Amino acid sequence: MLDTTTTNQRALSVLSRTYTTNAVVLRRAPFGDHGALLTLLTPTEGKVPAIVRGLKRPASYLAGHLEPLALVTVGIARGRNLDVITQAQLCQVFPHLREDVYRVAVGWCAAEIIDYLLDQRQESCQTYNLFLALLRQLNTAANPDILLGFFEMRLLTILGYRPVLWQCAMCSSPNQEIEGHFAAAQGGWICKACAVTVSSSHRLSLPALNLLRCFQVGYLADLDRQEVPQPVLSEAMQTLNELVQMIAERTPRTLSLLNRIRSQRTSLLPGAQPEKLTSL
Repeated sequence: MLDTTTTNQRALSVLSRTYTTNAVVLRRAPFGDHGALLTLLTPTEGKVPAIVRGLKRPASYLAGHLEPLALVTVGIARGRNLDVITQAQLCQVFPHLREDVYRVAVGWCAAEIIDYLLDQRQESCQTYNLFLALLRQLNTAANPDILLGFFEMRLLTILGYRPVLWQCAMCSSPNQEIEGHFAAAQGGWICKACAVTVSSSHRLSLPALNLLRCFQVGYLADLDRQEVPQPVLSEAMQTLNELVQMIAERTPRTLSLLNRIRSQRTSLLPGAQPEKLTSL
């Protein structure tokens, strides 16, 4: 006679060890002779490291479905140390993003920042939605740097590292629309009086401060239409990157690639300067 209780228990045990989820591939690295180790960002499981066996074999049907910066649906078996991807279906590849080396570098940089700041299995549906929105907007964006700045600021906010920009991070005096300094270790903008006591702070212009504020409270689609002078954008991005590096305790490797591409793009631009930024 068949023991239905035991059979049901076994079925439930198998189901508990497998799950299906949407995911964005953050990065892919070699694993063994023919496999790969993927880092996935999922809406419910957080950041998940998972291996794919035989991915580099010519006959692997999974190879074309697990590219970095692609949205996929994956079937995963929970392992003792690492999860194992058993099925994959490509959902979206963002083709225009892949045709532009600068756009794809911005996507890699965002993925690397997530990998550095988000702990494994730290559930963050907000982070997943934010990254997916970045990739979709980046696919047709007019200004990829604006989107990266928005992404970095919102990610810091989601993970509890929102910088102080509307008052002094040290003495809490309100910002009266004047230039001050930025101190990553102190958590944001500081007034000139407090800056005297902080050796690691640097001057932050009012236009760059206003742009950082827009990253905090603005809308992604609206920001992409902003015409921002390159020096102001560079100052704001350097300030954000300084904060990210301090929190992550390391520098994203893709930043140097982005800087090289930026310098090449800038050298090819015509001499006309964008309209002067007065307020944002």
